[in-house]
Amino acid sequence: MILPPLRSYQEEAVKTWFESGQKGIISLPTGKGKTVIALKIWELLGKPRMLYVAPTNALIKDLAHKFPTKYKIPEHWISTNPRRPRRITFVTYAMLAVHHPEYGEGFDFYVLDEVHHTAAEKFFENAFLPVIYKSGKPILGLSASPKGSGRYTMDLLKKYLPVVYYKTMDDPELRKYSPTVKVFLVGVNLRTQEAIRYRAMDDEMWELRRKGDFRSIVDAARLLKNPKIPSWRKALAGKYMKLYNAQKRILQGTPDKKRAVIEIIEQHADEPRIMLFADTVDDLVDVINELNRRGIPAFAMTSKTVSAKDVKKLNQDFGTRYQVLGLVKMGEEGLDFPDVSTLIIMGSPKSRRAVVQRSGRVLRWKEGKIANIYVVYARGTKEYDVARRYVKELHPDEVIEIGVEDLEDEEELLEEKPKIEQRPREKATEEKPKVTWIEGEEDEGISVYISPTQRDDLEELIKQYATRARKLQREIQLLSRDWFHNASKLKRVSEEYKIADTRARVLMMVRDYLSKKISFIQFKEYLKPFGYSPNMLTIESWIPSEVRKNLLDKITKDKIEAQQAWKKLFRWG
Repeated sequence: MILPPLRSYQEEAVKTWFESGQKGIISLPTGKGKTVIALKIWELLGKPRMLYVAPTNALIKDLAHKFPTKYKIPEHWISTNPRRPRRITFVTYAMLAVHHPEYGEGFDFYVLDEVHHTAAEKFFENAFLPVIYKSGKPILGLSASPKGSGRYTMDLLKKYLPVVYYKTMDDPELRKYSPTVKVFLVGVNLRTQEAIRYRAMDDEMWELRRKGDFRSIVDAARLLKNPKIPSWRKALAGKYMKLYNAQKRILQGTPDKKRAVIEIIEQHADEPRIMLFADTVDDLVDVINELNRRGIPAFAMTSKTVSAKDVKKLNQDFGTRYQVLGLVKMGEEGLDFPDVSTLIIMGSPKSRRAVVQRSGRVLRWKEGKIANIYVVYARGTKEYDVARRYVKELHPDEVIEIGVEDLEDEEELLEEKPKIEQRPREKATEEKPKVTWIEGEEDEGISVYISPTQRDDLEELIKQYATRARKLQREIQLLSRDWFHNASKLKRVSEEYKIADTRARVLMMVRDYLSKKISFIQFKEYLKPFGYSPNMLTIESWIPSEVRKNLLDKITKDKIEAQQAWKKLFRWG
């Protein structure tokens, strides 16, 4: 067996594990040599019969190929069939959960790779970890994210296999063996109707959490499984999960995400290997098909397209036959592609563990390597918080936030108005009342809170902001062709575009509200995706003072009318 010289932190990890009674977890970031540590410990123990447990078939096939080729371990020592064990036998957690103790006995050293998977309920039902713990034999757990696997997992691991050595990416010693990391946070906007639906669901989910006394989707799932929970709380949790999944479908179906991903890949057309993660197979296949249509060779790695036996061949084809490799969850853990320097993440992983594992695919160290991680997220949603996790966990050398805006037709910005669902009206038999402008009094006609002069001034202001937004939009398209050299300017121009575009759209809503084309409730809902409320607009200096005064009067009047209507309905007072 030929192992590379151990780095200082690897030697420290091996020493700490032996001093901890030969039982414990070594936690290091992805790509920092955990497999080498396991083989070194195996060598120091005298190369006993080792059971190496990993989460997926693809990973054990990859390791079974790497051990003879990279570390020169005799091939006849290795088995991936637990029914025919050898000096080193590979098995998955699922196999142990079903066949324990048939597969788990007769070994003198146990390595649990991605050890956070041991907390699965089926695994603990068969009590494999407690049994080997009581046997007194050495147990080594390996993970890049044991502390990101939830409180339930940590409580179980502390009982049998505590973390004895732990380092993160911000450690100075590990930074010596890490590539230069750049994280690009690429924000896209939801469509107007999508944003309204998403925000309405957000408000309803907040109310369900308050009534049901739970905090997250994880809590809701546990409530549904607990037979002691009252049915009314389970009903609230069930409705919450439906809304959560509906929000996910909105985020996953956003076309601007796919467009942004394709543009990023085209920017890196000269790179032989690019890796892409998506949340769903359908989204991944859509992007892969579009890339192939544009002449960029791409392949989607899913359970239907790749079996465990194909991993070795896929590693050979990636970079020669395929330039882009798309993955969902199958490639999150363990698979080693050291030459990949660009990773694109389209979506929002559920946990800190998934964040660490996905980004780890490009953090394998190589002299002079620059790792580019693009996180494509929907603005104004929970995805931004997930995107910021990459900054928190990776401690990158540089963080660049980029805004990719909707590419609309030039006239669309001026013509677009919120869609209002209205009941069909019968044809008028009488002449429509004339629309007049009054201050404070009702008229025989329909009262509006904007004079013709003020309306013309407002239209001119909308046109100015819309024209400014279109010019900035064209500038963004030009700058986006070379993101690396124009990153700082692109960020500034994107922010300017967002301000101009938002003001133009908000002023359109103000105009329609004061003209009584939309109700107060509709006005309030339409403003939410832009981060405004009706009362906030009454103090914004970029809105003309006369318009602000009329806006305040109409908001006050509408609120009073609403209160009176409720009192009349319930006969209060």
